[in-house]
Amino acid sequence: MPKNGGTERILFGHRPYWWVQETMIYPNQSSPCLEQFPITCETGPGSPSGHAMGSSCVWYVMVTAALSYTVRWKDKSAVTLHRLTWSFLWSMFWIIQISVCISRVFIATHFPHQVVLGVFAGILVAEAFEHTPAIQTASLRMYIKTNLFLFIFALGFYLSLKLLDIDLLWSVPKAKKWCANPDWINIDTTPFAGLVRNLGALFGLGLGINSEMFITSCKAADLKPLFSIIVTP
Repeated sequence: MPKNGGTERILFGHRPYWWVQETMIYPNQSSPCLEQFPITCETGPGSPSGHAMGSSCVWYVMVTAALSYTVRWKDKSAVTLHRLTWSFLWSMFWIIQISVCISRVFIATHFPHQVVLGVFAGILVAEAFEHTPAIQTASLRMYIKTNLFLFIFALGFYLSLKLLDIDLLWSVPKAKKWCANPDWINIDTTPFAGLVRNLGALFGLGLGINSEMFITSCKAADLKPLFSIIVTP
């Protein structure tokens, strides 16, 4: 567990199901009893919420992609339809995000501020990919180099924090200690498991967009919105 409180607050985020058991806010009374579920006991830090981030990222891309087609409509009735479509799609977007956020808070996996941060972080990621066209034209070699760089950087970052007596796996013992059922502990949610997943997804993306099938498909149709959806998670 990190010994530097300031660093911990910046880099890490506690999860409700273990935080209530260790906080000193309730010194003279028992801590609240939070109900746990089979999907509660995630082992990684809780901020920002990955589920909220992934959901907002994907749905933001789909909504903006759909609206980009309706903007081209010129006649009066089409403009009215565009406004109705705009209102409907963005309403659905926020209904879905609020539902995801509430569900994550309900199962005691995240605090409210963590899911809110996740939603806006996802939107920022979607915008970043939208305004980085080089991602769509990079060669497989560039994707491999990027993968290696990210892996070396992550390893170096981990070792640097280790020298500062900061353990990136600090949350795993907490999850094992306070999870109501040991069978619910999901090691796949550790930071390193997430790193491996993301590097694998990035490498797969490089293989996909440099394949002959994808290049041929792009010549036949505009697949940019679909590509963006694949990239953003």
